[in-house]
Amino acid sequence: MIVRSNTFALVLLMTVLFPAPALAGGLGVFDMTGFHAGVDPASEEGANGTWLDQCGGIELLIGGKATRLSGRIRMLYNYVYSKNTSDHFGVALLGMEIQLLRNLQRPAGVHIHLDAGPGFIALQHEEFGMADLGLGIHRELGKHITLFAEVSGQLRFRRKVWGGAVVTAGVRFPID
Repeated sequence: MIVRSNTFALVLLMTVLFPAPALAGGLGVFDMTGFHAGVDPASEEGANGTWLDQCGGIELLIGGKATRLSGRIRMLYNYVYSKNTSDHFGVALLGMEIQLLRNLQRPAGVHIHLDAGPGFIALQHEEFGMADLGLGIHRELGKHITLFAEVSGQLRFRRKVWGGAVVTAGVRFPID
């Protein structure tokens, strides 16, 4: 029994110290613009409102261009504003993309995506949860540059639920 646990510990240590190189994935930058609407949870009277969103961020892609399912981690700055107020948030989203129409994949493609995560680092200490689901397209401009655009329905929740829509456009730099 001791030999097995020592072997397991040695394999675990070697895995942590000498990880395999990343063979697929990429980095990206994007801009996201849209709105959300609903009951303002910060107002005491519970007034309805509509807020405009402007976001910019970076993403880490997990998975190759040839795979049907890939993951993504997005970190973005979110500026939310209306007639009376504005606020700044950092947002972390963990998501996935599923490639559709595999036979028409190169050099362009269509995908659906799902992202979810928390809004954090709020200047007014008003954190929230966020999730979006949408449809996207992408076009390869060569081996190392891909342009993409997405349209998403978005839910935000903090004591109440708001709904909205966003349009995202950006560029990715695949590592395959």
